[in-house]
Amino acid sequence: MKSFFASIVLFATLIPAAQPRTIVVAREAIVFCSGDGTATACPCGNVGYPGHGCPNGASSAGGQLTGSGSASIAADTYRLVATDMPNGRALYIQGTTRMNGGEGKRFGDGLRCVGGTLVRLGSRFNFAGASSFPGPSQPLISQRGGVHAPGTRTYQVLFRTTSPTFCTSSRVNLTNGIEVAWGP
Repeated sequence: MKSFFASIVLFATLIPAAQPRTIVVAREAIVFCSGDGTATACPCGNVGYPGHGCPNGASSAGGQLTGSGSASIAADTYRLVATDMPNGRALYIQGTTRMNGGEGKRFGDGLRCVGGTLVRLGSRFNFAGASSFPGPSQPLISQRGGVHAPGTRTYQVLFRTTSPTFCTSSRVNLTNGIEVAWGP
């Protein structure tokens, strides 16, 4: 399997005895399973914006999940940010694979993108249609998700829709999925 990490070894006069220091540089998260018509069709035949999930009662764009920070087990600063959702609870989920090869499967008013071994990272409350994980009092993603060795994990956010008549009667929708490569 091809590694997506680059190790940079630095030698500096400020490092005692010119000891090498390794910095791990991770690649950007890969967006997959969008409700924009490039994956499995959304349950109601509607189409969201590129890189978003299926449309929901609060946003015709569909919920969007992005990530930023360092996906490093030793120096985890990675943060998941979800937008374009109704206000209310949002459940952040981690998986080990892409559902249906990355195309997703219909679930509620959206597409379930993450598969394999699932971990409920935690829930957050959406304000102004957005939330992020981890919050101030929540464990780091690598800790909560049990990421103990380098490898890829998939992420998605499940949320309640505000209208019981928007699409299906399930009142559940999801963001797009992202795949993150964790380094040492």
